[in-house]
Amino acid sequence: MSEEMLTPQQAADQIEAALLDLFDAQNATLGLPELREAVILRGRLRRPAEEALPEIERRLATLGYRAVLGTLPRSEQALVLAAPRLPTREQAGQKILRARAGSQSGAEARTVVRAEQEPVFEADPADALQAALALEQVKDAVADLFAIRDARRDIPGQPQVIHLRGQLTLPSEKAYPQISGRLRELGYTASLYRDAESKMDDLIIAPGLMPQVERSNLKIHAFLFAATVFTTLYAGAGMSEARPPDDLWWPLFHFWQGWPFALSLLAILLAHELGHYFTGRHYRVPVSLPYFIPLPIPDFLGNVLGTLGAVITMKARMTDRRAMLDIGAAGPIVGLIVAIPILVLGLLLSEVQPIAEGQAYVKVNSLLSLPYLISPNPVYLLEGNSLLYLLLKYAVFGLWLPGNGLDVFIHPVAFAGWAGLLVTSLNLIPAGQLDGGHVLYSLLGNRAQRFTWPIIIVLVALGTLVWPGWFVWAGLVFLFGRRHPGPLDNVTPLDARRKIVAVAVLLVFVLTFSPAPLTVVIPEGTQGDLVRQMVLLAGVWTGFGWLARRAGHRG
Repeated sequence: MSEEMLTPQQAADQIEAALLDLFDAQNATLGLPELREAVILRGRLRRPAEEALPEIERRLATLGYRAVLGTLPRSEQALVLAAPRLPTREQAGQKILRARAGSQSGAEARTVVRAEQEPVFEADPADALQAALALEQVKDAVADLFAIRDARRDIPGQPQVIHLRGQLTLPSEKAYPQISGRLRELGYTASLYRDAESKMDDLIIAPGLMPQVERSNLKIHAFLFAATVFTTLYAGAGMSEARPPDDLWWPLFHFWQGWPFALSLLAILLAHELGHYFTGRHYRVPVSLPYFIPLPIPDFLGNVLGTLGAVITMKARMTDRRAMLDIGAAGPIVGLIVAIPILVLGLLLSEVQPIAEGQAYVKVNSLLSLPYLISPNPVYLLEGNSLLYLLLKYAVFGLWLPGNGLDVFIHPVAFAGWAGLLVTSLNLIPAGQLDGGHVLYSLLGNRAQRFTWPIIIVLVALGTLVWPGWFVWAGLVFLFGRRHPGPLDNVTPLDARRKIVAVAVLLVFVLTFSPAPLTVVIPEGTQGDLVRQMVLLAGVWTGFGWLARRAGHRG
């Protein structure tokens, strides 16, 4: 290049002339927002790409240009992006310092002056040229599916993310899968949104690909499942009729006696999680195998089920609302299909008996009732009644129970079935990333988040008045459920059939919800024992917490 900087138009003419036998330039764009000196030529290669592109780069380097070259496969065009090979301001500053350090004669002083007057770039132009090429390739990939009104990089803190605003040229359910597939080939993940006011569509295109397969550590899954088998066997043995009433450790040494309960409960939990797993695999969402969560504490410290359930993890957002509904609803539906016959079988094995006189229902109905949560010698735990549970008991026994001094003393299999209903209802709380949150979001989109605070308020009220466990769920929703990530395609609505399914699943939540899941039934006059037991329990958990903190500090 000459000592004097060429104008962008002069540079474009020079580049076109130099590449005349290699590149048929059809139009030229002069300057970029972040690089005024840039020249972008769009046209067709006169030779095969593998031969032409290296030669173009060599010639432009000889002329003193930095060049970035690329092809636009869908329009069958090529791009040549070039900028003068000038130093950055940092490089120029270092050059001036070196010149000043060695300047003694007049000639050397003139070298310093020239160095100070040379044009510079604020940053390496290669980054701006690469970004411009990426933008053009993205626009070319979606041009026939998305009428672009504006293209920019305006996501705060994410300069590599491309934002296209315009309108889809096809219905979203047809356009988005094609857009997503094309951009995936370029190494991008696309999210689609629609502005409710302007009715304009927004494509947010981020570099990088979301994984399509979740690799699970089978050893971890197997260990957790085996541990949960043992802890549920232990919990089930604690319900066995063969258990001596005063032997606290009998279930530990006769854990196999709990197999009816353990088998029933694990079947329900496994069905629930595999419903999510196989539906997620169907939609190519990277889902893990179920992680079962054992609860290895003694039953006399409140271990009723022997497990905290099971979870699966997803390493990517769901594709659209249809996938979100199907994945979110599959677990509760499949789990409920397994839980209902288990519950009915368990009720058939259960007995209706009179409630003994001289006993009182002590409900965990406020914070002041916390001492009654754990009893040293409880008569029994009264499971909470949901509408579905009441109906099933009526269908089996022909009675509304409990009532008229009668109640059903349920078999361990029935208790496992009841726990299946409880797990279903808890997962269907319509908030956050719980199954119910997915279902509600798939139905209402961003409007679903309007229900988050009312749900938190209701849970806090239930925790205060009915069952303190709802405070835990209110806290979980507050911490993790106030925002929903949404699917990648946030425009395509549910079809009519899926809307019916979504409403039906939310109705299942109403049918399986129990305001007070557990009530302790104790003899009259044992409140003092309960207070002492609660103090002991608090001491045990405080010790666990102290040990956990010490272990965390060591880590």
